[in-house]
Amino acid sequence: MNAEIRLALIFLFVVAIYAAAIRYVLWRFLTPFTQKLIIILTAIETIWGFIHLLTAGDRTFLGWFFHPSSEHASMAMMNSGVLLLVGLTSFIVGFRRGVTHPVRHRVYWWFFAAIFFYLWLDEYYSFHETHELWRTLANVAGIGMVLVAIIKYGLDRELDMLLFLVIGLGIIGFAGIWLDAFSNEAPMDIGSYEFDLFVCNSKIVGVYCQRLGIVEEFLETAGASLILVGFVSYMQKGLSAPQWRSVKRLLAGAATLWGVWVAVTLWLVPSAQAEIMAQDVKVNYLDGRLAMIGSDISTSVAKPGDEFDVTMYFRSNQFLSENYFLSVHLLSHPEVNSVAQADIQLGQWVYPSSAWIPGLAVKNVAHLKLPDDLPAPRSYWVTVRVWEGPFLDPGPGMPIVDPAEGEKVVITEADHQLISEDTVILYSLPVLSDAEVPAPTTAADYNFSDGFTLYGYDLPPTLRVGETAPLKLWWKTNQNVDRDLTYFIHLVDPDTQETYALDQKPFGEALPTADWPEGLNAVDERPVTISADVPPGDYQVFIGTYEIVSGIRSTVTDQDGQHVPNDAINLGTVTVES
Repeated sequence: MNAEIRLALIFLFVVAIYAAAIRYVLWRFLTPFTQKLIIILTAIETIWGFIHLLTAGDRTFLGWFFHPSSEHASMAMMNSGVLLLVGLTSFIVGFRRGVTHPVRHRVYWWFFAAIFFYLWLDEYYSFHETHELWRTLANVAGIGMVLVAIIKYGLDRELDMLLFLVIGLGIIGFAGIWLDAFSNEAPMDIGSYEFDLFVCNSKIVGVYCQRLGIVEEFLETAGASLILVGFVSYMQKGLSAPQWRSVKRLLAGAATLWGVWVAVTLWLVPSAQAEIMAQDVKVNYLDGRLAMIGSDISTSVAKPGDEFDVTMYFRSNQFLSENYFLSVHLLSHPEVNSVAQADIQLGQWVYPSSAWIPGLAVKNVAHLKLPDDLPAPRSYWVTVRVWEGPFLDPGPGMPIVDPAEGEKVVITEADHQLISEDTVILYSLPVLSDAEVPAPTTAADYNFSDGFTLYGYDLPPTLRVGETAPLKLWWKTNQNVDRDLTYFIHLVDPDTQETYALDQKPFGEALPTADWPEGLNAVDERPVTISADVPPGDYQVFIGTYEIVSGIRSTVTDQDGQHVPNDAINLGTVTVES
């Protein structure tokens, strides 16, 4: 008997035990409506399980949609919807019956409404995964809810409510906490204590432990369904026929709205965001079958130690058979070194590319943290690389591959600069220092038409042929600079007007002027080397900026607003010695 048949038999056995418990223990407490409801819910949950068994391992939409570990897929949608209805039912019972019952009645039901409303959102958005001790907290919360229910029974003797709540919570707790740890081959932890007795080691009865996720998800939803039908039965018994019809429409409407919300946010909202909020990008992979169509960055200027997000919108234009991964790097330049990195699966680990619906955008967010000692001021390239690795499946092995070992996905068309055949530059991010800028040696006030000011400099009085000396320039900006400019540094013989050019890129290309942001205040120390063809003597030093392609200089005015001749600032005289 192979593992798939064994798993199917285990699943059938669990369904049979659950159905028997309903029929022989709880059936008599249900109204005709809730009897039909629990049959429908159990049938849906069972059909889901068999569809998963048939599509398990398929890299298709169905394989993802019916997979028990898919957080935003079918069972997460259904279970969260059931929990929403439990919370809403609790609220309605407390609201309608609270008028004629003691205050504690309303407090009791609204307590459970708050708990189940939280569970509704947590089931779909997985808030608990951000807390290391979530299993401990869940155990404590579950025990607390059971104790509250027992106290309520002691006061009101409502056995039906106690049974549905305790049995339902017990099933949810067993599946969502204990069986979750078991199927993930992790020890059950309660605070600092770990129960190794319940750890699954690879297989049980010939079935990989991680495949038991189908049982876990079925039982989680089944436990919530039990609580729902118990609460609805209790509520229905206290309502008139017109009131029940109104409440039934309300519950149906809430379930429908939740389903619409999930579908819209998962499949439609990212396309709207890419169209309205993102910067247009055109980067095609796989001959256009996969494309990055938009991007956004959460900051335009950063400082060492900062954190920021890069949002990228991808779209498949045909069904994809592979699950692709994304590496986002922050690279220094002109030397290319990675200073920060984030790696994710396309689809944020919850919606893999093999499940994408062609034509609909998928949002991907990479979070990066800059090192505290990152050199600044300078700009860094934000680059994106798509690569292919093994399918991340919660089956045996679940390999996580280093991006360097993955197979690169070549870019076939791009409207952004490439630094390799599979890596594109999305942004150039200026990183500025918090360090105080020293006062300039010589104050100045020269304004450039591109929005920056030379407000000081330090010119060495003497330069030796073949040696290097620093020329310091103090710059500040009053707007973003949108052009890539080059310094011209000219030594001019005052007698012959012979000119020797020592042109350089600002900040040695580490911070091009096109990346100078508004509010920049920095000193650029340029090494000046005098070549052997410069005769000894006294020279006037002129400086300015120009666009290297056109050769056109930036217009310069002095502190009085007067145009500087030739847009060349005279820094003074320097003596060249042999």
